[in-house]
Amino acid sequence: MYITRRNDGGMFLALFTHNESMVEQELNPATPGPAYPPWMAKVRLAGGCSCAGEDYYYAKYCPLHKDGWVVPSVDRHKLYAYVGRVTLKQLGHFMMGSLRIGNQWLTVSGTYGSDGNTMDYEKVLPQYRHHLVEVPPAIADIFWAGEGGWNSAGSEGPVMHKYGMSLLRDLIGKDAKVKR
Repeated sequence: MYITRRNDGGMFLALFTHNESMVEQELNPATPGPAYPPWMAKVRLAGGCSCAGEDYYYAKYCPLHKDGWVVPSVDRHKLYAYVGRVTLKQLGHFMMGSLRIGNQWLTVSGTYGSDGNTMDYEKVLPQYRHHLVEVPPAIADIFWAGEGGWNSAGSEGPVMHKYGMSLLRDLIGKDAKVKR
């Protein structure tokens, strides 16, 4: 969501929240089982391993590897915010742009970075997550209770704009030489 003029790339409020399946994948190392050719599907259960070289996500169902799998509990209503410069340009039917967090570039589209929805917190590399600011619970509740717009802000828009402006004022108030 733009919180300042956008002629030359205005300041953009991006919102992030946890994606449970991405958290699972992030917290669990790859543990592939023995690689069997596809025509030997019946042999997959041999040795107690049922993931048999499949994507490591299936290890949580494998009798041999399931004990090493962590199923996290995350607060899906927790919001994180980031204010940065973005220039959105028309790409087909979509408004697309790039947001830089630390040295990582993320593709954003429309309001809040994902067409009126939040972006995945886990897509931000761990070394740059300290740049994200946790949204106070009272404002997060307003965001989740809002009607939401399709490709736009809903009834929560004015509150989120005001919150984004307060983040921008805090950012400007800090040492201007510090790069985000």
